[in-house]
Amino acid sequence: MPLVIRKKRAVDPALLYSPWMKEPNTRAAITMDDFGSHTILDIVGANASQLKNSHALHRFFFEVLERSNFNVIDYLMHKFAMEGEGVTGLYLLSESHLAYHTYPENGYISIDIYTCGAKKIWLNEEIQNFFGRGVCITTRTLVRGSKVFNTGV
Repeated sequence: MPLVIRKKRAVDPALLYSPWMKEPNTRAAITMDDFGSHTILDIVGANASQLKNSHALHRFFFEVLERSNFNVIDYLMHKFAMEGEGVTGLYLLSESHLAYHTYPENGYISIDIYTCGAKKIWLNEEIQNFFGRGVCITTRTLVRGSKVFNTGV
């Protein structure tokens, strides 16, 4: 049976507030800044046994998010029993999300981090330490939000 871990954490209700929520007039109107950064990391050359280790991966990402002062609302992790025995994880953050997918048979992990506002997470150094200096990391970041205009370039 596949391993699935799911845990809810207590979260300050103010972190979940959205100006579009229907609730009594207990708060002043808030204009939300929808600016964000969407960072995608492709990592090649990682050890297959490390990419299959759901507990080590969960601990690594959870601790990095906590050290970076992100608010983890919930998380879900699934360990595949077949098809390469990879792991998929998702962290729901009050600032947005972090997701990862491992492909141990290819020595590959993809990581997707979207953060709202100016808050960013910088993982390269931590990833190098966790996966080892032999991995190749490709990082791409998109700026997102309603004030980002497509210039046609």
